[in-house]
Amino acid sequence: MICLLSGQGGAGKTTLAAAMAWSAARLGLRAAVVDLDLMFGNLYRLVGVDAPRDMGALIASARQGGLDEESIVGASMRVAPGFTLWGPLAVPEQAELMGSAVEMLLDTLRSESDVVFVDTSTHWSDAVAAAVERCDRSLMVCDGAVGSREALGRAIKLVERLGVPRTRMTCVVNRVGPRGCEEERASGLEIEASLSSTIRIVDGGVEVAEPLRAGRMDQLMASPRPFARSVRSATGKLLLELGCPVDRTRLHIDEEDEPRARLRLPWNKVGGA
Repeated sequence: MICLLSGQGGAGKTTLAAAMAWSAARLGLRAAVVDLDLMFGNLYRLVGVDAPRDMGALIASARQGGLDEESIVGASMRVAPGFTLWGPLAVPEQAELMGSAVEMLLDTLRSESDVVFVDTSTHWSDAVAAAVERCDRSLMVCDGAVGSREALGRAIKLVERLGVPRTRMTCVVNRVGPRGCEEERASGLEIEASLSSTIRIVDGGVEVAEPLRAGRMDQLMASPRPFARSVRSATGKLLLELGCPVDRTRLHIDEEDEPRARLRLPWNKVGGA
């Protein structure tokens, strides 16, 4: 289970959760996504779901002591082969009632899926805390926005107080590039985090925004653009690190993301052919 967290809104958690889940599904995994911005989440829009299912349908089953298959499937949205989504709520006021239902759903998805991605809200409810406590990796997402460094530090300390060791956290610097988070700023964020695991995601700018407005995450992530390449590469490496059953024949690592082997040619050697 992978949780995407940040100390301030607008860092790009939702986009990354959807993009990573799409990448995982393309690698042959059964990827479940849970949008825990229960009141106002919009991940379903990014992936082209026109008629979202209400996650609140799980409340009644949870009150009876457990979630049955019918209620779990009824609240789900099949986005693409291997990519299934839950959340948010049709009635935002029900968010405070979702604690037990979310815990039960996450436990079920952990056993029935190959990987679970959890998108969170900056408002930490009981549901978010339950997800963080259960996760195998917390992705601490940040970008170059004003106040991001301080927000990152506070978020990491909060996750630590929930009992998650720093070895299970990864600093994810989003929107890296001359128009977004420049090198000096990105390095400063990584220093602030002081985590051994780091990921950088390239700034996609308009090339990312336009497909997302149209709900075409599939189109965006199938492209050779820098944002898509960096997400695919980061997701593949993360899944392998966590021991997920990745189909290595589908694993895509761009040449630009990996150091190229240098040939030791005899440039200084004197002599003929």
